[in-house]
Amino acid sequence: MPACLLTITFEILKRTMTAAQVAWAEAQRGGELTRHGSWPEVDQQELFRSYIKSYEEALSKTESSHPNHSYLESIVSDYREQLAHRKAKEESEAWVFPQALRILANMWGSVDPIAPSQTMNGEWRSFVKQMEGKWSLKMLKALLLLAA
Repeated sequence: MPACLLTITFEILKRTMTAAQVAWAEAQRGGELTRHGSWPEVDQQELFRSYIKSYEEALSKTESSHPNHSYLESIVSDYREQLAHRKAKEESEAWVFPQALRILANMWGSVDPIAPSQTMNGEWRSFVKQMEGKWSLKMLKALLLLAA
């Protein structure tokens, strides 16, 4: 996904929040914005991929007659299954919309002119950096739809 699309999406969201400060503040205070929490889930797909890679490396260095070989194979198989389940979950709307609400709650905390917070600004910047290259088009659409 082009970086300019992400920048444009965030700019639209910030302008929406700035233009409708009262509505966003009420959504925050009323719990509508934070219904699912205010910190998005960490990308676990990356974690599963790194586990699979490390166990596959250990498996390649282990002879098939070694007692740990079948154990390592079962771990790799289990992580692949969990990764497939996680991918399916993250593509479902049942996961995307609560995530989008969490992201908007976090973003509002960094934009809120009524209660400006350097801590929330730092957390938002940290989250955006952590998510570099991981934003899906589906997530950006959900963010815009919920902010509309």
